[in-house]
Amino acid sequence: MKAFSFRLETFLHLKEMRKKRLLVQYADSLREREKIEDRLEAKKFTLDQIRNEVSERRSFGFSGSEQATYQTSIDLVESEILDLHSEFENAKKIEESKKAVYLKADSEHQSLVKLKGKRKHQHLYAEAKKEENELTDLINSRFIFNKSLTEKS
Repeated sequence: MKAFSFRLETFLHLKEMRKKRLLVQYADSLREREKIEDRLEAKKFTLDQIRNEVSERRSFGFSGSEQATYQTSIDLVESEILDLHSEFENAKKIEESKKAVYLKADSEHQSLVKLKGKRKHQHLYAEAKKEENELTDLINSRFIFNKSLTEKS
């Protein structure tokens, strides 16, 4: 039986390497989005802490000069939160696009894997058919040979 060889094997390996590289890029973008999300949550927590401290101080008497410092801190943290929100949205868009690219590459790779399987199945079927035909020819020739020997005797 002739061995099976897939002519697109190199192409299949290239597709597989590309898929792995794109998976790493997608994972990196996912990790980056999670980092930004964590920073955003930390800033929100900081803002809540400052607001709680302001409300506590107001219950004991809070001078205007102290309020200005706290208000500056609140404004700064809110500004950072807005910046992180836009960073977070950009990171989500990047993550989505990398996911789409990865899924496309995975689909292309799977198509080639299926094609390889189909071609291997066709090859094995054709080779089995050839062997069957050769066995049939061998049996027929042996039958004819034995028949001719019995007719001569």
